[in-house]
Amino acid sequence: MRAELYVLSLVEFFERLAFGAVLPLFALYLQEHLGHSEASAIALSSGFLAAAYLASLPGGFIADHLVGAVGALALGAILIATGFVGLAADHSGAFWPAIVALLLGQGLVKPSMSTLVGSLYHAHDPRREAGFSIFYVAINLGALSGPLVSEWARAGWGWRSIFVCAATAMLPALLLLIAARGALGRRADHAPRTLGAASNKDDRSRFHALFLISGVAVIFWLAFQQTGASLAFFAQAHTVRRVGFLRWSLPLRPGHFAALHAGLVIVFTPLELWAFGRLRQRRAEPSAALKMIWGFLFTAAAFAIVAGASLCGGDTGRVSPLWLLSFYAFLSLGELLLSPMGLSLVTELAPPRFSGCFTGLWFVAIAIGHGLAAALGPFWRDWPHHRYFALMALLLLGAAGVILVRLQVLELLLSRTKHADEPRQTASG
Repeated sequence: MRAELYVLSLVEFFERLAFGAVLPLFALYLQEHLGHSEASAIALSSGFLAAAYLASLPGGFIADHLVGAVGALALGAILIATGFVGLAADHSGAFWPAIVALLLGQGLVKPSMSTLVGSLYHAHDPRREAGFSIFYVAINLGALSGPLVSEWARAGWGWRSIFVCAATAMLPALLLLIAARGALGRRADHAPRTLGAASNKDDRSRFHALFLISGVAVIFWLAFQQTGASLAFFAQAHTVRRVGFLRWSLPLRPGHFAALHAGLVIVFTPLELWAFGRLRQRRAEPSAALKMIWGFLFTAAAFAIVAGASLCGGDTGRVSPLWLLSFYAFLSLGELLLSPMGLSLVTELAPPRFSGCFTGLWFVAIAIGHGLAAALGPFWRDWPHHRYFALMALLLLGAAGVILVRLQVLELLLSRTKHADEPRQTASG
């Protein structure tokens, strides 16, 4: 693996640690500290994430045409640190400027980071998926550490300390970028360009695949956002808040479940790489599109589990934390088959001159999913909780059905793109 991958993974770890400290508890912060209702808190937190991902489209354009991926990454990190400092001030006049700084920073960081990771590998390089999986481990190490840090800080010093920790976490990320800017800049300038000479027909095939992948991803991200919204409230109000072992009794908070999710992703990632590696050796590895179908099915099963938990608790009582453990186990399996796989495919299919913009398209799909989660926020209060979770499961099954119906078409598009690139890779290699 390239040294630049580990530098980028470290930067992403600290950035995700910062946001991992804030996002899983942001809806609770809006409710408990700023006085919003549960529905309003879900809508605002989901809307914030939707806007952050939507900002990736102009952020990708800026990275492609104005400051470069490395420059956009550094500028975004500075804006994120500034935003967290503003929230740590805990002043009403600083709240919205801080939110805007965070949105702009995320819009620059997300597409430029993904573009830089994608630039390390030629299209169809067998190390490509493994590289994105390692990068995804760094994301989840940050997501694992962040909630643990925030719950520790909140218990000792209150809400304000969470944002102090988040701002502090951005400092090593900035120092790493400053130290590695030369190497990262050279890598971006000499990125593999095997996708650039495609014909108009090839480009249309790529665009069709990109829009199909991004379109179905909307449903996954609508469901995934529930972990920082309805699932946070479910953990807070409808799950037993202590777990006992022999003579010990440990408290459970919503942030602990968010950390559990990230931990499960980290545990499952090497198992997934090993399993698909063995299948690849036997020429039995499922296609990327088929992996995505399984990802939707695992995620649908996760929401069916919490729908069952809600029924067992009568939608108002408390249930065993084992229900949420099972939920996060299935969600983690689904996420590993959908998120890094989708991002890898997007950076693989996008023409280099529009790499940032089309990576931004993937993040726009995430934004739409979060926006839909914001729109569904009021139904959490008005509907029985099992019905709310069952709706998520049905939508995910529908997304799996869409890919199944278009499976042959999608695999043909991906195969055509691969075969079109192979002669150029041979000539350039």
